[in-house]
Amino acid sequence: MVKFRRYCFLSDFSKVYNLCVKCYTIAGDNGICAPYWEYGQSSGDADVLNFHRIGLWEDDGELVGVATYETQLGEAFFILDPQYSALAEEMLIYAETQLCDKENKLCLNLSSGQTQFIALAKQGGYSLLGKYPEKVFSYGKCINYSLPCGYRFLDNVTELIDIAKLDVCLHYGFDHEGEPDGDLDFRIHMSVTPNFRSDLCCIVVDNDGNYVCYAGIWVVPDNKLAYLEPLCVHPLHRKKGIAAAAIAELIRRTTPLGCNHITGGSGDFYTAIGYQTVGYSEVWGKKVI
Repeated sequence: MVKFRRYCFLSDFSKVYNLCVKCYTIAGDNGICAPYWEYGQSSGDADVLNFHRIGLWEDDGELVGVATYETQLGEAFFILDPQYSALAEEMLIYAETQLCDKENKLCLNLSSGQTQFIALAKQGGYSLLGKYPEKVFSYGKCINYSLPCGYRFLDNVTELIDIAKLDVCLHYGFDHEGEPDGDLDFRIHMSVTPNFRSDLCCIVVDNDGNYVCYAGIWVVPDNKLAYLEPLCVHPLHRKKGIAAAAIAELIRRTTPLGCNHITGGSGDFYTAIGYQTVGYSEVWGKKVI
C-alpha cells in the first residue's frame, strides 16, 4: 500500500536522489535528474525552513514519488516512478496545498514527457507560461575545440582553486550588477555537496592569472550522465571559443567514468557546438484558490 509522508531533510536526501537515478530518462519523462535535485537542496538560496513541505509517497517503505520545489515555494517539480502513474493527481493536489507562494501562485515545472501531469494541468486551469528546449550532447559525436592562445586550464591536481578568483569569475560571468560581495562561504558551500566533482570541473585562466571561465560538473555513473552546472565566461573574454573548449575538456574528463552524454542549456550556443534537443521544459502556472 502506498503511504504519504513529509520529507525529512536530514535522512531522506539520498532516498530522493536514488529515485531520480532510478527514474532517469534523457528526456526527463519521469521528472528531474539527480544532480538537479542535489543542486536545489544545496543552493545557498534554498528555503531550507520549508523543506518539510516536500511530499514523499512510499510503497512498503520504498520511495516511488516526490512533489518538491527547487529553491523557493511557488514552484513544483514531480518525480514519479512510471509504475505508479495513478499517483499523479494526488501529487498535484498536494503541491497546490503545500508548495504555493505567499500569493497562492504555483508554477508547475514539467518535462514534455510528463504527459499525465500536463493533462492534469490543462484540466486544472493552468496556463502554459513558457516552453524551453532541453539539449544534450552525445559523446558519439565529434567535438574538437581547444583554448585560444593566452589561456589554459587550471590543473586541478596540482593547483589549488582560489575561491576569491572564482567568486569574481562567477559574479561577472553571470552578469551580476555591481562588485562581488566577497561571500566566499556561499561559493564553498556549493562545492562540497556529495556528488559535485570539483576535481573534474574546468577553470580557464588567462596569462594574468585571472579566472575567466568556469564549468562545473556532476557525474551520475548509473545514468551515464555528465551534468553541466554552472557554465559562465567573463564578459571580457567571450566570443573566443572558451566555453566550447571547456565543454570539450569536460567530455574528455568524464568519458573514462562511463558517461555518454552531457546536458546543457537551451540557447543557440549549445546547438552550434553539436547539442541536440531531446525534449522541452514546460512551465504551467495559475493562482490556486
